[in-house]
Amino acid sequence: MNTLLESLNYAPTELGFGTSGLRGLVTDMTDLECYINVRGFLEFLLKDTGLAPASVVSIGGDLRKSTPRITSAVVRAIQDAGHTPQYCGLLPTPALAYWAQNHDQACIMVTGSHIPDDRNGIKFYKASGEVLKSDEASIKNAVARIRAELYQSESTAFNPNGSLIVRPELQEFPAEVAQQYLERFQSVLPAGLLSGKHVVVYQHSAVGRDLLVQLLESLGA
Repeated sequence: MNTLLESLNYAPTELGFGTSGLRGLVTDMTDLECYINVRGFLEFLLKDTGLAPASVVSIGGDLRKSTPRITSAVVRAIQDAGHTPQYCGLLPTPALAYWAQNHDQACIMVTGSHIPDDRNGIKFYKASGEVLKSDEASIKNAVARIRAELYQSESTAFNPNGSLIVRPELQEFPAEVAQQYLERFQSVLPAGLLSGKHVVVYQHSAVGRDLLVQLLESLGA
């Protein structure tokens, strides 16, 4: 039987860290490539923070067309690493990070931030906050170990094009995550702060566009 690498009908492109998190063309962010990087991150957490077996890892995403597919690969990687994925839906990165920190969880955000729609990204957070530049070398080493091991295995989880054969469903967690994010601002801003004010919000494709309107209205705008 062929190894996983021998079974692929394309030459994989490895993802690299950008200013914040992994970045790449959607065509290069195959399920397999995303899976390998998430498994590497989780191995890094095991050694760096002592991540316990069956730990809850929260996941969020933005509104890009590629995000649901990439998110499902992230979920599968978390499951296969022996942890519990908690999908928090489509929401701003700070909302996911705030939730995870308050619950002592690592989290993973699928977002390309400001880059074009033909690209996307994955941001990694420890329970203490976003991974630092000083963490990247250790994460890359862990990813390389996972990559070598998986490529030489006889895994039947992926098609020759690097896509998952069985894709996990994304079962969204209740809206508590977004609500906690709103309450963070409402707790420090006076009630009625914007009463009588008319605010124009150009929403476009930002994942927090509806939350922003809710926040402004809750402050009286």
